[in-house]
Amino acid sequence: MRDRVVIVGAGPAGLAAAAACAEAGLPLTVIAPQPATPWRPTYGAWIDELSGLGLDEALAHRWGRPEVRFDDAEPIALERGYAVFDNARLQGLLTSRAARAGARTVVGAAAAVSHDAHGSVVRLAGGGDVPAGVVIDASGHRPALLRGGVGAAPAWQVAYGIIAQIEPALLAPGEMWLMDWRSGPLRDRGAPAVPTFAYAMDFGGGRTFVEETSLAARPAVRLEAVHRRLQARLDGLGVRVTGTPWVERVRFPMGGPLPPRSQRVVGFGAAAGMVHPATGFQVATALARAPALARAL
Repeated sequence: MRDRVVIVGAGPAGLAAAAACAEAGLPLTVIAPQPATPWRPTYGAWIDELSGLGLDEALAHRWGRPEVRFDDAEPIALERGYAVFDNARLQGLLTSRAARAGARTVVGAAAAVSHDAHGSVVRLAGGGDVPAGVVIDASGHRPALLRGGVGAAPAWQVAYGIIAQIEPALLAPGEMWLMDWRSGPLRDRGAPAVPTFAYAMDFGGGRTFVEETSLAARPAVRLEAVHRRLQARLDGLGVRVTGTPWVERVRFPMGGPLPPRSQRVVGFGAAAGMVHPATGFQVATALARAPALARAL
């Protein structure tokens, strides 16, 4: 049996595409080596980008006026709401929508794809074939099947973050720093030459998320350097982490060449270069554009 659509990848982009395509009535299979593995990255979005998508229950935290901070200047409050997803809720919601609409899941890694006049066949690494009318590669910035483009090397976003109890409090209740570029806490502490900023949010209950971020650099800043800079920033601000923090490590390309449109595998999400080249945002775009993908198919 040849399903009309086979999606490779079960991250936010893959499941967004799966839910939209299945709900559009397309026979669908999702291929992923570990489809139920919890998503670790912190996914944020501007609230207005999520309007009409029915995902309010998947938002964990919201801030009405996130701030940007610089040296020797008053904080700039942005009049645009920001939110962070509850990954488990978002993953569960998209998985349930796809399954209720008839999508099936094949556990395995896509190793190769071949095409003929009738469609395509995805070959699994452990053996077995999955026939398809159309193959969508939504497996991330190291795509399983999609051929990458040729051109200038991408820049890289690199970040090291923690969720922890911080004493004294780094943020006021309900406060968020979208970007804190202040260099004062970092002076004379051996910080890397490439500028970095702190991305910090009050999660309530005494928990703070703070992440030192190199927004886009070519070549990439070393993760160890960003980690040291986070510690230097916290030391310079006179705060300390108590207990054992939850740790996030981030490294992904931004602004590289787009995949060739002549190939028969369709890219979606980070695999297709849908990462914003200045911010690194991608999840909200994938969620918003999945219905258009389904309509086109």
